[in-house]
Amino acid sequence: MLTMRALICPIAVTSFAAAAAAQTKAVVVDQRTIMEAVAGKSDTILSRTVTSKERVRVDYISSTAAASPVFRPGLTELMMTGDSDMTIIFMDSARKIYAEMKQSSIMSSAGIAGVAMKFEPTGDSATIDSIGPGPTIAGHKTLHFRTHSTSRMTMTMFGDTSVRATAVTTDLYVAPDLASDSTERDSVRTKSTSARLRSMTRTIPGAEAMAEQTAKVAKRLAKCGTTLKTVTATTATTAAGARTQHMSLETLNYEKRVVPESLFSIPAGYKKVALMDIVSPF
Repeated sequence: MLTMRALICPIAVTSFAAAAAAQTKAVVVDQRTIMEAVAGKSDTILSRTVTSKERVRVDYISSTAAASPVFRPGLTELMMTGDSDMTIIFMDSARKIYAEMKQSSIMSSAGIAGVAMKFEPTGDSATIDSIGPGPTIAGHKTLHFRTHSTSRMTMTMFGDTSVRATAVTTDLYVAPDLASDSTERDSVRTKSTSARLRSMTRTIPGAEAMAEQTAKVAKRLAKCGTTLKTVTATTATTAAGARTQHMSLETLNYEKRVVPESLFSIPAGYKKVALMDIVSPF
């Protein structure tokens, strides 16, 4: 009996440890995105985002944005942050296929087609104002903040140069009772984040400086709590005129819980394909 017990106990402990290792603490958020489309119409996208450490999983539940295959139901997006870059993985559960790319490759691919871009902030490139109390969102009282930024992009394509001035105003509703999950307390992680940021923006002149300024605003907001809703108005002005687009992102449910570690891995049996094979609408 003692011999059998001696054999069973280590096995039970090992099994328990393996089960515990297969779980991870995460923040699970259900969100509704409303994007302005054409002719005054808008598209609504429902999604679930699971964040654990420096990994993010986004599952698209429903979408009226038929022209945007990236948001179609059944598509999952994984964002896996490394020491110097971010890997983005798209998975299609219906066809059991996936594709992946590096964030830095997106920024550097523009030059392949003879395209040159330059970004630069203009005026007060990143301001933030406290407006006052906001509405109750997902059961949490909020504070209302407003950010504003302006920038200019100069693009040269096949010898033709165009200039686009962009002004972005965002109303943010922050819940003070929810400690921000983006607050960086570890200096090593902070340095790592900055290194990734430089890697992703260094191929476009001016983009790094703009991203750093945006990060400073985000860091200030993170000290106030977790952002549960954003309403953004983006006005782009070119030689052809000005156009303003609106977008809102609202939290419907927010909770912290333990989730399976497998949520952040590619399921067995999925076939790797080219990115266009998975995001193409055809």
